[in-house]
Amino acid sequence: MTAQEDLLSSLSVTEADAMRRIISRTPFTYFGVITKVVADGIVRVIPSVIGSEDEFFEVDCVLVSMASQSFAIKVIPQVGDKVRVYSPMNYSNKMFLKDNDGALLAGNSHGYSLFTGIAVLENQVQEGIHKNTIVLDEGNVSLNLAYDSENETNNLQLTVGTDGKVMVKNPSVTMVIGSDGNISVSTSGKFVLKNEQTDLLTVLTELKNVLAKLKTVGSPSTQSVSPDTVTALGNWLTNQAEQLLEAGSEE
Repeated sequence: MTAQEDLLSSLSVTEADAMRRIISRTPFTYFGVITKVVADGIVRVIPSVIGSEDEFFEVDCVLVSMASQSFAIKVIPQVGDKVRVYSPMNYSNKMFLKDNDGALLAGNSHGYSLFTGIAVLENQVQEGIHKNTIVLDEGNVSLNLAYDSENETNNLQLTVGTDGKVMVKNPSVTMVIGSDGNISVSTSGKFVLKNEQTDLLTVLTELKNVLAKLKTVGSPSTQSVSPDTVTALGNWLTNQAEQLLEAGSEE
């Protein structure tokens, strides 16, 4: 019998029980709560659940996001956010650097430790709590963005359906782009169409002014618009309408 076996026997603990205790106290992964945002990419975490008061701890962890060389999602953490913390088998602060694109040789690396935790923001989605969401449902994609934290009705919704229809909506405006190319816009406010030169209201106002001076020539049976009015309408088209509008062309 080895010295280790003698020790376990004297403690009335089997080798299997000892292994279970070691594994249960090794922080491979746990669910936690952020108590402080220490710095950009560093958060202080406590465990969400503990078996007894002497199991309580608070530790700083690296906060990671879904990121690649071409795309990244960065979420600014807040105190109270839930995280999943895991500890890798081997750990080094340099493994997060972009230049390290292979196996990093670190002889003094340590893993499976409270001090090598990596935190990932993670929680169950809850209505009314999570206001900025991306929802994937049977091929449909919905993006909801709350732009006013004080008013839950102020949010922007972008929905792309499996039929190709795109809808952009907030509490005041709904715009739908159909798969047939039709576009519909409804609003509780007013429409404003403008560029750097003019706007639609000004263009229509000038047209009204031209039509108010409309003249005709000829007898009732051969009556036609006067050359002066035709010229005025041409000037309106060139100097007003074409400043804002342009005829479409087939690609």
